[in-house]
Amino acid sequence: MCLAEFASRYNNTLLTLQPYFAIAYYFNFFALVMQMLGMLSNPLVTLMWGLEQVDVHVLGSTERASDLRIVGSILMNGAIVVGMYLIGEDKIGDAVIMGVGLAWIASHNLMLDIGMGGETVNGN
Repeated sequence: MCLAEFASRYNNTLLTLQPYFAIAYYFNFFALVMQMLGMLSNPLVTLMWGLEQVDVHVLGSTERASDLRIVGSILMNGAIVVGMYLIGEDKIGDAVIMGVGLAWIASHNLMLDIGMGGETVNGN
């Protein structure tokens, strides 16, 4: 907030944004106090929860076991959606074929054991 105050002396655009900087500052302070009191979870946990919700409810995936698998899954499913969008409406048949193929690949365990630490091989 002090940096925004100092910079706004030299930039009129920042001067108009100064109230938003103050709101963000107080919101950040409130979130910090809530985390210290244990009433709000770690921001990384909240981010991973949000990514998993998007992956499950928007992209139609399933829950993942670890942060690495959540990020990998949402990136892979997002790439499928972007790829189908880039093909375009003029080649809708190609987009459907690609979508089915990529969905089949995504539904099989091609990520292998990424993010599944602590497993043993052959019971050893």
